[in-house]
Amino acid sequence: MKLPRHAHVANAIGAVVGRITIRHTAAVTSPAEGKFRAHLEEGPEDFTSADAAMARVEEVLLALARGEAEMAGLRASMFRRTALFARRPSTGARCFWMLM
Repeated sequence: MKLPRHAHVANAIGAVVGRITIRHTAAVTSPAEGKFRAHLEEGPEDFTSADAAMARVEEVLLALARGEAEMAGLRASMFRRTALFARRPSTGARCFWMLM
């Protein structure tokens, strides 16, 4: 077997440039005027403001992502938050989507 000259450092380079990606998704919907529902793994939670529902979703998703990142061996991690606002085509209800 013929190995490349720098084969002994191949895993070290992979560890330096490698990435761990953890994604969780949750939704906040507005089933009625003035009511906002956070759809979480534990079940739905209702709020009277979109900001409160989004804050709860962000809190839960961040805790999940941090826990999994630590289990994967990450000591320093960076989280990116992306939010998408859309209307449900069937009902026209406004939906708030947050991705962590």
